[in-house]
Amino acid sequence: LSGDGGDELFGGYPHYAEMGRLTALKKQYTSLGLNFYKWLRNSRLINYNESADVFYELRGFKKSWEGNTDYATVLKYLHEVTDTSLALYGSNNDEIYRLMLFDRFVWLANENFIRSDKLYMSQSMEMRCPLAYQPLRSYMDEHIDASEYIHKDSNKIFLRNLYTGKLPDYITKRKDKTGWRAPVAV
Repeated sequence: LSGDGGDELFGGYPHYAEMGRLTALKKQYTSLGLNFYKWLRNSRLINYNESADVFYELRGFKKSWEGNTDYATVLKYLHEVTDTSLALYGSNNDEIYRLMLFDRFVWLANENFIRSDKLYMSQSMEMRCPLAYQPLRSYMDEHIDASEYIHKDSNKIFLRNLYTGKLPDYITKRKDKTGWRAPVAV
């Protein structure tokens, strides 16, 4: 069993926290003001009203794509994915949730599953990803409030609260992600 899909379900990636900070800034400033501030800081224009543009910026892809003629095509595809995903899974306007949907449709399937599949197959192992199971995701999306994704300096608030006192603090209170690699060892 793999935890693939958990970050996209419970708000585990650092760029979700950054989206939370951007959302708070958008409430203080207009999108134009925020864009100008970020342009002064990063020398890049980002349309903060466009989820696809923000997605690329937060994932660190925007800078590497600047000037690339395929960028407009990819951005158009991401807009279609967003529209489709919101039509399928509701019109939750929470920015972190929208970014999680982007990751589910673009990053999880096209990057994580392919990498994990190759990794496990190289070890002659079969992998299952229960956290990526659509009925579970739909259920959790309906029952987890947006405030349970990110809070202050922590992520996955829902899981941390659920397992505090049941798992050791070094697990529930850790800040950094821990990874794994092949070959798999005990």
